[in-house]
Amino acid sequence: MGITPGTPQGIFPEIVKVNSKGDATGYPTDGQFYLLTIRVTSPGSYLSGVEGIYRWVRTDQVLLPSSVIYPPGTTFEEEDKQSKAEMKGSQDFARTVALDYLIRNYPSGGYEKIKAEDILIDVKNTGGPSGGMIFTLAVIELLTKENLLNGRSVAGTGTIAKDGKIGAIGGIEEKLVAAKRAGVELFLAPKENCAELSSIPEGITVAAVGTLDEAVAALNSKSPRGCDSLGA
Repeated sequence: MGITPGTPQGIFPEIVKVNSKGDATGYPTDGQFYLLTIRVTSPGSYLSGVEGIYRWVRTDQVLLPSSVIYPPGTTFEEEDKQSKAEMKGSQDFARTVALDYLIRNYPSGGYEKIKAEDILIDVKNTGGPSGGMIFTLAVIELLTKENLLNGRSVAGTGTIAKDGKIGAIGGIEEKLVAAKRAGVELFLAPKENCAELSSIPEGITVAAVGTLDEAVAALNSKSPRGCDSLGA
């Protein structure tokens, strides 16, 4: 089976936005967050010898046994259902965690009045939980006057838990390739994935983050802590 970089998707203005019928107020953004994906061959699909050789010689594509990604016997329908459920879960957590962060850090901002359904997250043809962190940051950016992006193109990947912890994901090197293609300047990577990075594309700064607070701090820092500093 093959793993290849997907097409980066800009979060604003279509993916994350406020519900016009709700109580949330959206503020202008001057940069862009990118949702990153990977393309993985579906379970049970056939990969031809020619295509396999092509992917093997490409430095931005990975060829793996299907058992590494999918449990034995997994069908396309089962994987698709699980992937969509994980995506919905990541969106639900993103709304909740972002609002908790805003209430905690802006106690007089009126964020306790905002309900989860006041925030719309709409992603088509994408599954899995790895967009949780970037969705959360996008909600915070949209609902505050504070400028986290500061005109930059930023990408990131990682799951988000209810307590704000950022979890590891798959295909991080392929996502870095996609980020490079999108002109990303800063890439937020889960600390747990740092050991998997064999190289970093020129022009991208990788920040290692383990919590939502660390991700916000990295966005506000001129010299965010990278993966190479974790052992220091």
